[in-house]
Amino acid sequence: MQDRQKIKLYLYGLIGILLFAIILLISINSFLVYPKIRSLLTAYLETSAKNIAHHHKSMYFKNSEDEIKLEITDSIIKKIKSDIDEFGIMKIKIYSNDGIVLFSSDTSEIGSKTTASEFFNIVANNKIYSELVKKGFKSAEGAQFDRDVFEVYTPINTKNGFIGAFEIYFDMTDTLKNLNHIILISNIAALLIILISMPLILVILKKAVIIISKLIDTEEKLKNAKERAEESSRIKSEFLANMSHEIRTPMNSITGFTQVLKENETDNEKREIIDIIHQSGSLLLNLINDILDFSKIEHGKIEIIKKDFDFHKFAEHIRKMFYLRAEDAGLEFNFTVSNNFPKVVYGDEHRISQIFNNLLGNAFKFTSKGSITFSAMYSDGSAIFIFRDSGIGIPQEKIDKVFDAFEQAETSINRKYGGAGLGLAITKKIVELMEGEITVKSDKNLGTEFTVVIPLAISENSTAFESSESQTPSLISNTADYVSSIHTKSVKDELMVQRWFDANPDLKSIIIKAIEMLPGNLNKLSDAISRNISKDIKFIAHDIKGSYGNLGMTEIYKIAKEICDEARKENYSIDFIDEKYKELRTITTRIPDKYLHLPELKNLFPEELKSEYSGSNKILIVDDNPNNLKLLNLFLKELFIEINIAENGAVALEMLKKNKYQLILLDMQMPVMDGYETVKIIRANEDLADIYVIAMTAFAMKGDAEKCIEAGCSDYLPKPIDKNLLIAKITSLLHICSKIPLDYSI
Repeated sequence: MQDRQKIKLYLYGLIGILLFAIILLISINSFLVYPKIRSLLTAYLETSAKNIAHHHKSMYFKNSEDEIKLEITDSIIKKIKSDIDEFGIMKIKIYSNDGIVLFSSDTSEIGSKTTASEFFNIVANNKIYSELVKKGFKSAEGAQFDRDVFEVYTPINTKNGFIGAFEIYFDMTDTLKNLNHIILISNIAALLIILISMPLILVILKKAVIIISKLIDTEEKLKNAKERAEESSRIKSEFLANMSHEIRTPMNSITGFTQVLKENETDNEKREIIDIIHQSGSLLLNLINDILDFSKIEHGKIEIIKKDFDFHKFAEHIRKMFYLRAEDAGLEFNFTVSNNFPKVVYGDEHRISQIFNNLLGNAFKFTSKGSITFSAMYSDGSAIFIFRDSGIGIPQEKIDKVFDAFEQAETSINRKYGGAGLGLAITKKIVELMEGEITVKSDKNLGTEFTVVIPLAISENSTAFESSESQTPSLISNTADYVSSIHTKSVKDELMVQRWFDANPDLKSIIIKAIEMLPGNLNKLSDAISRNISKDIKFIAHDIKGSYGNLGMTEIYKIAKEICDEARKENYSIDFIDEKYKELRTITTRIPDKYLHLPELKNLFPEELKSEYSGSNKILIVDDNPNNLKLLNLFLKELFIEINIAENGAVALEMLKKNKYQLILLDMQMPVMDGYETVKIIRANEDLADIYVIAMTAFAMKGDAEKCIEAGCSDYLPKPIDKNLLIAKITSLLHICSKIPLDYSI
């Protein structure tokens, strides 16, 4: 309704403007056009007077050196009368330079002297003076007329200067009358044109109002539609966030407790069942992550956050992650980075990691035999990544749809390999957000090759890649070369241990404890071998493989895997297993003694181990979910730390008044007082401002991590909580060791 009122006001305004235009037109005609015509007429008459004066000058005056003589003859009088009739002159007078009338068509004025100031101030200064004298008004000479008169003074100049002037009167009565008639007629004509145009203008205005009304209605509909769409998008985002929270919370319990059960279960069959549950939970979580990522991309809520990162360290992490998977699958895994690839680059490490995980994950998923090859090159400011496999390939007719959401090369693929068909769609969107390009070459049963080109700036602190002689094992071309490269002679090998530390500097304390416990673990394995119990051999070898493999202790991982694989066979060879066990013992002999005995370790790494015996570490866990509290207690029971719990932020603040904690694990969604308010109060307290707070939240949408950090948290862990990541963070922060090596099994 308000818009329609505006339209009416707009219409009335237009009508008012139209009336104003009429008045303005008449006013312009009267006050601008008429004076302009009058000005032109004045100029014309002044010019005529000047021409007449010039024409008569030679007739009326004869110059001598000292005086001017006027000679009036019958012929001159006749000529003056003729000019009066021809030019419509009413009267003509001639003055001397001192203002005496020398001649006048009105003979009674001859000999008189003018007193007009205009003569002496204007005309005597060689300027023309003119004035329109209306009927009843007096002229410059003081004469009063019964008609409209145009009076003109024109100076007469010779080589001797100003010698006199002409005064000419024109009768303007009829001319002005005609001019007024013209003005009147033009006003009437303009008014008639406007009045005749008025209906047309009103029709146009009405049409305009209708069109404007429709446009306003359309705009309102579009605005409402936009608001509904935004509201729908907001609801969807909230739904996705809530869905993420509601699913991740129970998934935290499922994946966490199965991980705990798997660590403590000795029955192989039950262990495999638990492992299946754990893997299924992880697959479900990955599927949820894909759906959330795709939704965020579709809603434009994914940002590319660039910063400097060490690409070589990043590549090493990726290689390690997939190397063990290749070993388990019996695939050759070739992983190379060109020598000219800069060390430190400027880009979004997280999104590049997502691209790598999706494409390498697909390669392993769809390749049952053969090889998988990754190559990284750098050229002209761009990184070129090539992912090649010898898997099932993609039929040519399906290539164009491979990047479409929810599309897979064959419908049977979904049933056989699982997945929602979002991985490649997400990858393509991320590559495009990074202003890059992704292409694919493939054919059925001939493998697949993806090429990703991404602009990747070199950091100012970057250097070119080291020469091949200095390459670390992470960038040796294939798994066979890597394994063979680490089998060196059985002597004390300080470099081997140092390599383990360098591979995972954040897990140094865990590696130290794992080394110290290696002889004990091998004794357990030796006992199982001596009893020839395959179930125990598999269980112990599997634990060694998992625990030591993901710590980067590949020498141990390789042999433990061979023992585990052999023990799984129905007709396993106990002699083969015993030989491999001896190889493990040989590796132990290569480790310098100082790493194998706790007293020496205490001297070598006092910072890492000092708190193991001090008992001073205390952690506060704040979470309202009993299952989460139980799980975190199970995760952390192997650490030499005291754990207190609080069910919400208010209780936590009371406990902080009475106790000193080195670390707080803080759930961000709780009743009474949530984590955001809690951490703000903690940071506002000078005594608590420096305490390290790790946020835990099942929300995993865009900005959740940033929101936690902005609130005052020191770090962020999404749910489900990864046990290994949690313990790695805690051991790194508090410089402690777990009682047993972590299970890093794949």
